[in-house]
Amino acid sequence: MALKMILTDEEKAVLKKEANYYFVKKLLNCGLTMMHCLSDFFNVPAHEQVYQSINGIMENRFKRYQCGLYKGTVMFLGIYGANKGWDRDKLNAVTLNFAKAFEKEYGSIMCNEVRCVSFETNSAHLICTAFAARAVIFSANYIKNLK
Repeated sequence: MALKMILTDEEKAVLKKEANYYFVKKLLNCGLTMMHCLSDFFNVPAHEQVYQSINGIMENRFKRYQCGLYKGTVMFLGIYGANKGWDRDKLNAVTLNFAKAFEKEYGSIMCNEVRCVSFETNSAHLICTAFAARAVIFSANYIKNLK
């Protein structure tokens, strides 16, 4: 079953603008971009240590493991779920379902498989600008669909 798009055009425009602000103007990595965008959109502040931990995780991105946009969403879901009073089982179910949804949408959760071009061809940060905005909108829509 496909994920229903419930974000309004205005919300999508706001998210795209935010993604571009953090990813392009601030030159934040994928995980930080996602965390800032979701935190702002859902008005769920993250502690500065969370941002610091994401930066530490993402600076290992040259290993090309999990996509930072995916990881940033999963980390945000932990904070969001705690604010909603979810128990560990609920959080695990939501994050596993998100992984399946992300894989269905983008074919993988692996950075080197979802990236728009190979790292060898062009490793410039901004090459993924459009993908980052799409993934932010996708993740916000996923979260907004949660019951």
